[in-house]
Amino acid sequence: MPTGEMLPDGQFTVGLSNFAGQSRLTATFQALPWLSASFRYNGIRDWNFGGFEAYYDRGFDMRFRLLQESRRWPALAVGFQDFVGTGIYGAEYIVATKSFDTPALSPGRLPGRLKLTAGMGWGRLGSHNSFGAPFGIERPAFVPNSTGGQIEAGQWFRGPAALFGGLEWRPDDRWGLKLEYSSDAYPTETGLTNVFERRSSLNFGVEYQVSERTRLGAYSLYGTGLGVSAQFQLSPYHPAMPLAAPAPLPVELRIPRVENPLAWSEAWAAHPDSAPNLRDALEGELGKQG
Repeated sequence: MPTGEMLPDGQFTVGLSNFAGQSRLTATFQALPWLSASFRYNGIRDWNFGGFEAYYDRGFDMRFRLLQESRRWPALAVGFQDFVGTGIYGAEYIVATKSFDTPALSPGRLPGRLKLTAGMGWGRLGSHNSFGAPFGIERPAFVPNSTGGQIEAGQWFRGPAALFGGLEWRPDDRWGLKLEYSSDAYPTETGLTNVFERRSSLNFGVEYQVSERTRLGAYSLYGTGLGVSAQFQLSPYHPAMPLAAPAPLPVELRIPRVENPLAWSEAWAAHPDSAPNLRDALEGELGKQG
């Protein structure tokens, strides 16, 4: 389910998920604070389209932030799903998300966070419990043998629309519990191909932040079965490895020979303690720099 939130600026995430014979690889880049772009590669098992045992599909998504969340107003975004691909997952939506603090689970712990999301979708996101076409324009039918590759602007926000929504509660910085009402009827997977049976519009999930860059999830989806996901997050502001090292110590100028001739003498090098003393001094200075 899309939300009105954006990732931190510059963040890049790669997500892997699987449910009912459907696998998905999603790469998302937060190009600007108000713009995110995603590439999705989907595999649908047992869809014998064109004589193949599995059908693979590529798609691109774009999401634009219209309003940043404030104390009074929710975050508001508009999105385009699979707008360059074959259109199997084609959808458009307007969505809002508002966050609230929740009481801490115990004294000394940080408060939790509750996020409420509601939106209206067209295309795939307007295929279940739709209430008609708000703009009174029919949406072009999906063409199963389409190869995609073109922007189909003529179908944006056309046809039946439906409402979707959900909530996410994060009691701490590790765990997240999700509830979703989906407006996606999965017409291709349940009707055209019979990949799985859609029994419910309610989905439930739990996610765990394993580390700063890894998040795992497990979900009960559409009253049919379980789904799993893994997400890997990278940020240029918090790199896994330092991108820069501290500068070396500056070179100190030696006292001019005319002011102190003894400072230029090399007789010290012949002393047996000179090499160990020099080694220990260098080791101490280099140790400070790691």
